Amino acid sequence: MITIIIVAFVLISLFATIKYHNEVRNANIDNGGLRKSFDYFTQYLDQYYQMQFDADTGRYFSYSKVLKVNGNNHGKLFIGVKLSIQHEPILFTKFKNEYRGEYHGMDVSGINLNNKDSIDRCIKISLEKLKTEGILDYFNNYN
Repeated sequence: MITIIIVAFVLISLFATIKYHNEVRNANIDNGGLRKSFDYFTQYLDQYYQMQFDADTGRYFSYSKVLKVNGNNHGKLFIGVKLSIQHEPILFTKFKNEYRGEYHGMDVSGINLNNKDSIDRCIKISLEKLKTEGILDYFNNYN
Protein backbone atom coordinates (compact mmCIF):
# COMPACT_ATOMS: atom_id res chain seq x y z
CA MET A 1 0.00 0.00 0.00
CA ILE A 2 2.82 2.40 0.85
CA THR A 3 4.45 1.61 -2.49
CA ILE A 4 1.26 2.57 -4.34
CA ILE A 5 1.08 5.88 -2.44
CA ILE A 6 4.74 6.64 -3.23
CA VAL A 7 4.29 5.80 -6.92
CA ALA A 8 1.13 7.93 -7.06
CA PHE A 9 2.96 10.85 -5.42
CA VAL A 10 5.87 10.56 -7.86
CA LEU A 11 3.52 10.43 -10.86
CA ILE A 12 1.49 13.41 -9.66
CA SER A 13 4.72 15.39 -9.09
CA LEU A 14 6.02 14.42 -12.53
CA PHE A 15 2.81 15.47 -14.29
CA ALA A 16 2.70 18.76 -12.36
CA THR A 17 6.30 19.51 -13.35
CA ILE A 18 5.62 18.71 -17.00
CA LYS A 19 2.52 20.89 -16.96
CA TYR A 20 4.47 23.80 -15.43
CA HIS A 21 7.28 23.45 -18.01
CA ASN A 22 4.68 23.48 -20.79
CA GLU A 23 3.11 26.63 -19.34
CA VAL A 24 6.52 28.35 -19.26
CA ARG A 25 7.22 27.23 -22.83
CA ASN A 26 3.84 28.47 -24.05
CA ALA A 27 4.25 31.82 -22.25
CA ASN A 28 7.65 32.29 -23.90
CA ILE A 29 6.23 31.42 -27.32
CA ASP A 30 3.30 33.82 -26.80
CA ASN A 31 5.81 36.58 -26.00
CA GLY A 32 7.79 36.04 -29.21
CA GLY A 33 10.02 33.17 -28.14
CA LEU A 34 12.62 32.61 -25.45
CA ARG A 35 15.27 34.51 -27.39
CA LYS A 36 13.30 37.74 -26.89
CA SER A 37 14.19 37.45 -23.19
CA PHE A 38 17.90 37.53 -24.07
CA ASP A 39 18.04 40.28 -26.68
CA TYR A 40 21.65 41.35 -26.03
CA PHE A 41 22.90 37.76 -26.27
CA THR A 42 21.08 37.10 -29.55
CA GLN A 43 22.34 40.34 -31.11
CA TYR A 44 25.85 39.53 -29.95
CA LEU A 45 25.77 36.06 -31.54
CA ASP A 46 24.44 37.59 -34.74
CA GLN A 47 26.86 40.50 -34.98
CA TYR A 48 30.09 39.33 -33.33
CA TYR A 49 29.98 35.61 -34.13
CA GLN A 50 28.07 35.97 -37.45
CA MET A 51 25.66 33.19 -36.47
CA GLN A 52 22.19 32.68 -37.89
CA PHE A 53 19.03 32.06 -35.91
CA ASP A 54 18.24 28.33 -35.88
CA ALA A 55 15.35 27.45 -33.55
CA ASP A 56 13.28 28.63 -30.59
CA THR A 57 11.00 26.18 -28.80
CA GLY A 58 10.14 28.33 -25.79
CA ARG A 59 12.40 26.15 -23.58
CA TYR A 60 15.58 26.65 -25.60
CA PHE A 61 16.84 28.60 -28.57
CA SER A 62 19.93 28.27 -30.72
CA TYR A 63 21.97 29.99 -33.36
CA SER A 64 24.17 28.13 -35.82
CA LYS A 65 27.09 28.54 -38.15
CA VAL A 66 28.57 26.18 -40.75
CA LEU A 67 32.26 25.47 -40.15
CA LYS A 68 34.85 23.82 -42.34
CA VAL A 69 36.58 21.29 -40.11
CA ASN A 70 38.99 19.14 -42.13
CA GLY A 71 39.37 19.46 -45.89
CA ASN A 72 35.89 19.52 -47.39
CA ASN A 73 34.34 18.18 -44.20
CA HIS A 74 31.72 20.67 -43.00
CA GLY A 75 29.77 20.70 -39.79
CA LYS A 76 27.36 22.98 -38.00
CA LEU A 77 28.14 24.63 -34.70
CA PHE A 78 25.19 25.53 -32.48
CA ILE A 79 25.28 27.98 -29.57
CA GLY A 80 22.20 28.67 -27.53
CA VAL A 81 20.42 28.90 -24.24
CA LYS A 82 18.19 26.32 -22.60
CA LEU A 83 16.25 26.59 -19.38
CA SER A 84 17.18 24.45 -16.40
CA ILE A 85 14.57 22.71 -14.27
CA GLN A 86 14.51 25.88 -12.14
CA HIS A 87 14.10 27.97 -15.34
CA GLU A 88 17.60 29.44 -15.09
CA PRO A 89 19.41 30.05 -18.41
CA ILE A 90 22.17 27.61 -19.34
CA LEU A 91 24.48 28.25 -22.28
CA PHE A 92 25.09 25.21 -24.47
CA THR A 93 27.08 24.36 -27.56
CA LYS A 94 26.96 21.39 -29.87
CA PHE A 95 28.55 20.41 -33.12
CA LYS A 96 26.81 18.31 -35.78
CA ASN A 97 28.61 16.64 -38.63
CA GLU A 98 27.15 14.06 -41.01
CA TYR A 99 30.33 11.96 -40.76
CA ARG A 100 31.14 12.29 -37.06
CA GLY A 101 27.67 12.68 -35.55
CA GLU A 102 26.54 15.09 -32.86
CA TYR A 103 28.74 16.22 -29.98
CA HIS A 104 27.83 18.41 -27.04
CA GLY A 105 30.03 21.00 -25.40
CA MET A 106 29.92 21.72 -21.69
CA ASP A 107 26.74 23.32 -20.37
CA VAL A 108 27.54 26.55 -18.53
CA SER A 109 25.26 28.11 -15.93
CA GLY A 110 25.65 31.37 -14.04
CA ILE A 111 26.16 33.35 -17.23
CA ASN A 112 25.36 37.05 -17.52
CA LEU A 113 23.71 37.16 -20.95
CA ASN A 114 23.90 40.96 -21.00
CA ASN A 115 27.69 41.12 -20.66
CA LYS A 116 30.11 40.61 -23.57
CA ASP A 117 32.96 39.31 -21.39
CA SER A 118 30.71 36.81 -19.60
CA ILE A 119 29.31 35.57 -22.91
CA ASP A 120 32.76 35.15 -24.48
CA ARG A 121 34.16 33.40 -21.38
CA CYS A 122 31.23 30.98 -21.16
CA ILE A 123 31.29 30.18 -24.89
CA LYS A 124 35.01 29.36 -24.65
CA ILE A 125 34.40 27.16 -21.59
CA SER A 126 31.64 25.30 -23.41
CA LEU A 127 33.68 24.88 -26.60
CA GLU A 128 36.73 23.69 -24.64
CA LYS A 129 35.11 20.27 -24.21
CA LEU A 130 34.72 19.94 -27.99
CA LYS A 131 38.32 21.06 -28.48
CA THR A 132 39.65 18.62 -25.86
CA GLU A 133 37.76 15.75 -27.49
CA GLY A 134 39.26 16.68 -30.88
CA ILE A 135 35.87 17.49 -32.36
CA LEU A 136 36.49 21.16 -32.98
CA ASP A 137 39.55 23.38 -32.90
CA TYR A 138 37.82 26.68 -32.28
CA PHE A 139 41.08 28.62 -32.21
CA ASN A 140 41.51 27.88 -35.93
CA ASN A 141 37.88 27.70 -37.00
CA TYR A 142 35.95 29.92 -34.71
CA ASN A 143 36.25 33.27 -32.94
